[in-house]
Amino acid sequence: THCCNIAYGINWINDLPRYTVIVNYLDRFSPCSLSDNQAAAIMQWVEQGGGMILFHSGVCIAKHPAVFPWLGYSFSHHPAQEVLHFHPTERHPITKGISSFSFQDEPYHYIFCKDLSDFHVVMEYSFAGESAPLPAVWYRRYGKGTVVNLCMGHTASQAGDPHTLELVCNTVDWLCSNQE
Repeated sequence: THCCNIAYGINWINDLPRYTVIVNYLDRFSPCSLSDNQAAAIMQWVEQGGGMILFHSGVCIAKHPAVFPWLGYSFSHHPAQEVLHFHPTERHPITKGISSFSFQDEPYHYIFCKDLSDFHVVMEYSFAGESAPLPAVWYRRYGKGTVVNLCMGHTASQAGDPHTLELVCNTVDWLCSNQE
């Protein structure tokens, strides 16, 4: 079994049983490219213990009508890129060794259809013109599995920023462990 696969595209769906963690950076917002069978396979895999990181645009899987109510959130919109200020909200293995940082990125906004108390926000971000911090990194349990959302990473520079890479590596480590 492989611990992690960093995926671009949807071919990884056929190999889900091989992985403990999938890092999804799928970037297909319109139209939704998941078939009903693929959406069902993702949800079943997570509920049976899989760990999925929806990295930046990876949240586009919520465009599927079955995935949105299951996942509990979807991308809504983003204003133009500007400097975002990220800060951990609690001590957690995902944010281990990470302090506040800033870089220019898209300020993602989400639509939530589930009670926010089900979501464990471990990092928020703020930017000029927004009165309250917004969730940047959070996780939620689904059966025996977990989905983690990381909003940052629009360009190679942002996705490759040392803070972003540390968040991704910490999250993979946590999802591959017992997630305590």
